[in-house]
Amino acid sequence: RVTLEATRGELNAGIGYTLGYNQSETLTFGTGQVAVGGALDAVIPGGSTTFYVDGGAVGPFENHLEIGNAPTNGGAVDNGDGSYSISGIGTDIWDNGDFFHFAYLKVTGDFTATTRIVNIDLGAGVNRWGRAGIMARYSCDANSKYSMATQPIRGEAAEQDQKRHQSRRDHLVNGTTRDHQIVPDGLFPLATLEDNYGWMRLTRVGRYFYSEFALDVDGAPGEWVLSGGDTHLDPPDEMLVGFAVGSRDNNVMTVTIDNWSVEAIDPVIPACTGNDPVIEEDFNVLTFAELSFATD
Repeated sequence: RVTLEATRGELNAGIGYTLGYNQSETLTFGTGQVAVGGALDAVIPGGSTTFYVDGGAVGPFENHLEIGNAPTNGGAVDNGDGSYSISGIGTDIWDNGDFFHFAYLKVTGDFTATTRIVNIDLGAGVNRWGRAGIMARYSCDANSKYSMATQPIRGEAAEQDQKRHQSRRDHLVNGTTRDHQIVPDGLFPLATLEDNYGWMRLTRVGRYFYSEFALDVDGAPGEWVLSGGDTHLDPPDEMLVGFAVGSRDNNVMTVTIDNWSVEAIDPVIPACTGNDPVIEEDFNVLTFAELSFATD
């Protein structure tokens, strides 16, 4: 047994150590992230393995942890009233890798994940690219592919915090311009930080993921508005679905949510009914009766 005493930030930054065993070869671990209390992914002489610092279950979330080499002080708290506060720092959710705090559970198949943001605490202040939202990602690797219903939180420019759909194009591939955003201009009126509060949901239907947002109307979502979506070529059946918070700063930002739910869905493919083509014998004339579409 090897016991390491270190902060979470030091662990996530990577701690390397060497173990010798009876074949006089070495096992080097911690070249990426290091986990506390977990089992080895693999034992490879002369190789390496990856661990993660698990924060454990909180409310409906099976686990929470820092993604990437996010600084310390991220966390997730069950407030005991049906709300949950997720805190995060991190340099960004973009380009070469993601650095934020993530509370999640494993979800198989098609789903709709829904929540309401009820409070945002900027702490000592956040960078203009702070982000929070519902995320579905393949793994806890910093450069994992993901889709996200995103609420930007800029702090000093709340009127620019337009809700959006965000995604990474590739899985486990570093490089710039590999994240994408769909920003419908004027989706909702924004002027203050409180305008960022409200409802969001992320839905998966097969290979397609899309984000919707709604204003809060007396504790319930108003009209749902589609922001955008993206298609995955070959997504895994099981994904990590949860709430992500990153301040893009060394100051902690805390976002409190409630009404969290993840529901399995059985999407219905719209059916075309009432189709009555009439084709003349010379095939030069093609007429159709009125078309109607059924969605139930």
